[in-house]
Amino acid sequence: MAETSALSGSQNIVDDPGCSDEDEAVIDRSGDALTAIDPAFARPGLLELCLMYNRVEAIEHLHGMHSLKKLNLRANRISRIQGLSGCTSLKELELYENQITHIEGLEGLHALQLLDISFNKIERIEGLANAGLTELRELYLASNLISLTDGLHNLPSLRVLELGSNKIRTLQSLAHLPQLEELHLGRNKINSLQPIGRLSGLRILGVASNRLRSLQGVEQLSGLRELYADHNGIESMDELIELSSLHTLELSSNRLKAVACASLGALEELWLNDNPIADVSAVAQVGRLTRLKTLYLAGCPLSKLGTYRADVLGVAPDSLAQLDADMLPLPQERLQTADWTRSAHEMQLRNAAEAESDPADGHPHA
Repeated sequence: MAETSALSGSQNIVDDPGCSDEDEAVIDRSGDALTAIDPAFARPGLLELCLMYNRVEAIEHLHGMHSLKKLNLRANRISRIQGLSGCTSLKELELYENQITHIEGLEGLHALQLLDISFNKIERIEGLANAGLTELRELYLASNLISLTDGLHNLPSLRVLELGSNKIRTLQSLAHLPQLEELHLGRNKINSLQPIGRLSGLRILGVASNRLRSLQGVEQLSGLRELYADHNGIESMDELIELSSLHTLELSSNRLKAVACASLGALEELWLNDNPIADVSAVAQVGRLTRLKTLYLAGCPLSKLGTYRADVLGVAPDSLAQLDADMLPLPQERLQTADWTRSAHEMQLRNAAEAESDPADGHPHA
């Protein structure tokens, strides 16, 4: 996640007498080998405090910092969330890459809109339920040890939820997130998406590298625009036929043998590489996708055929600009390719007819 410009750099603003009033609202001591939060940082009017890449072990000396809006303690040695009760105006709290094991100490942060506790050692998230985070819009919990998704039911404003690279097997409490627009669940152990069907406002869904055999549950997400479900065991696209708003679909490294996509009229990017797709007829429906710009089929048995490129271009829509890693020729050149494909097909038919009338073994057919 990108840092805001106000939190970049490593200026020692506290000790710089030449700072303007605007500069005095920000303290950035990133990468200064600090082992503790200096009590001198707690001053009236401070809006942002950035102490990334230090050795701070505890959140302390922040009581009474009612004006503080952003606190960044990324990449330190913090093991507990505490000492924040006085930061009533805090909107962004970043604790990425620390040693936190429990979600606690967030009570009273009613203005909080962004919370990042990714890359820690958290196993359970029920501590979120009673923290009163009614304004929280973005929650990042990637790369922890979370196995259950309970504790999310009191976050009515949540729009972005990141739970990738955890140990989640089943999905719970998601029905209570009416505003959720982005859900990232990649690299877990999930085998069913049925609970996701209640998230009617979802626009982006990431479920790559799980244990899915089907996309059942996704069919109810009529407003979904981006779906990333690569590296699973998905065998069918049937659940996607009603998703007319979908413009990015990533289904590489699954078990698809045919592509049912004719109804996905808004699709612009389609990733199907490394599936057991063996014949161009299995992808013929891409020709109905008049907005399609990118198509990936590399790694499929089809891509090993000598006529692969010509065969695919023969069924692809004119809008296609990229096949695998290659940019495509201009429409006129592709028209010539299509003519060549038809000629090759006609030649195959003639050869087959001649073989029927003059069999190699000398025995006429009945």
